[in-house]
Amino acid sequence: MSKPGARRPLVVLAATVLFAAAGPGRIAAATSDCPRNCEVWAYGYAPAPAGSVVERWGHTFKIEDVKDPSFNRAAFLENLGSVFSASRLRLDTKQSPEYSLTATFHKFVDEKSGRPLSLLIVILGFNGGRTGSGTGNQGTYDRAFRAHYHGSRLLTWATWAQGHDLAAHGPLMAAEVSAAKINETLTACEQVPVDVTLDDTPYWCDQGTRSDPVWINLSSFQAAAEKLSAMGEMVYDHHVRIVVRAERGKIENGSAVDEDPKARVFTIHSQEIGDRRSRVQIEYRLPDGEDNSDVITVYNSCEIRYESVIPLSETKKGSMLLEIENQCGWEGTLTMSETMQAGEKESLLAALTPGGEYDISKNWGVRFKLKREADAGGRFRYAVDEARLLSFKETLEATLFMMEREGRRIEGTSRQGASSRGRSLSKGECDLDFIVDTNKGIYRLWGKIDVQGISIQGRDEVEIKVKPVDEARGESPGGTTGIDEPVEITGKFDKSQTPEGVPEELKGRKDLMQEVPAEFREFLEDLGGKQKYIMTWELRRKAVRVTKG
Repeated sequence: MSKPGARRPLVVLAATVLFAAAGPGRIAAATSDCPRNCEVWAYGYAPAPAGSVVERWGHTFKIEDVKDPSFNRAAFLENLGSVFSASRLRLDTKQSPEYSLTATFHKFVDEKSGRPLSLLIVILGFNGGRTGSGTGNQGTYDRAFRAHYHGSRLLTWATWAQGHDLAAHGPLMAAEVSAAKINETLTACEQVPVDVTLDDTPYWCDQGTRSDPVWINLSSFQAAAEKLSAMGEMVYDHHVRIVVRAERGKIENGSAVDEDPKARVFTIHSQEIGDRRSRVQIEYRLPDGEDNSDVITVYNSCEIRYESVIPLSETKKGSMLLEIENQCGWEGTLTMSETMQAGEKESLLAALTPGGEYDISKNWGVRFKLKREADAGGRFRYAVDEARLLSFKETLEATLFMMEREGRRIEGTSRQGASSRGRSLSKGECDLDFIVDTNKGIYRLWGKIDVQGISIQGRDEVEIKVKPVDEARGESPGGTTGIDEPVEITGKFDKSQTPEGVPEELKGRKDLMQEVPAEFREFLEDLGGKQKYIMTWELRRKAVRVTKG
């Protein structure tokens, strides 16, 4: 920007570094509402012509094993399939179903009244992926009636109806069955984790020896529902699976996962979910190269089938439980604030022309991210990875000259401005290096900010009033301006107060004019007027970010 006066003799960058810890946003809660395969079995019994007599609910029945082939899987699904499939259950799938739904249909004739009656018993069981056989298990309902089931019993429903028509049980069973109750029972039985505790937040950015693993300890896995109580059978004989994935490094323990070579799977017995016994210890190796940045993500899995049915290598990731992100580097924002102003009698520059005065300011900011380039025995070096011009604003308001005599007047003024914001900067435009020496407790930031081509807007005007002439002429200043500043910042920190000897924050502030010898500073102010060059900086190390799903 063309303007009176000279650039300051000190070519020192004023830097302010602001760290904005961007929030991770709203993360969806981990879920265990997984759809489930459910096989269907059906056993029918016709009225017995003879046999033992049973009295129930004011009726007398004859009980005997008379098989009724008319009641089968197809008949059950046609009349009652929609009643049970309204939940998470996908009925009659044969792909290693997690659950079984077994229906037993009894037809009776009341010995006293001669009226036909029927009883439908349906049992939901957990079978861990093992497809049932034709026989299954056999228990009793109300201590008298046969009730078949497959797997461990979870829920039992029973309906009585007049006559032997299965369709009559449809609305009766629909009134008994609750999809919410089924889903609640599945969740309580499965104990798929939806929450986990990270015992210690791991920081591996400045790990000294790559041969040493980083141990990550997970504990207190919590399910979405408490375990079922007072169950007569063992329903917690399965394991839940946890999938852990490292983006750049390597998980050394656990079992390999076919669909993702970066992931490993771990198992926890379902009985241990909900207490401190539910623990997984992860052995993690740092990525190759100087940059240790990495993201480790922990997922649950919908898989609850036995390992003999679905191998660990076929485990699929579920929803995210936890994410640990170490972006090993620093970030901040460099800014500069410069002002120079003077009236006619306040500086030699303003006094060069009659009535001369000016007010000049330049303010700019650059946000940048630094990634680690090298580590030499506690001396860490970083370079710019990303940079963005936050804002640039330069203004000039000046009276270049003002002359008046015996009605003759001529005045020249300039109003100029330039601004820009929000664009990415190349390596050449923001070329900075940063060193943290943990041995000596010192740091240094140096390099150059060189941003050019910002258009100057405004108007330069000359106004003449000399009788009989009264005329004003003006033109746009044209040209471009920008930033051309070398950077040199040094400082100290107390390494005894920092984890791993690396500080989390470095900041300071100083007026660069105060660094000029007093005699020279007085000369500069006489020459250009009041001047201010404030340098502030605040560098912050990227913290470990832990996000729960």
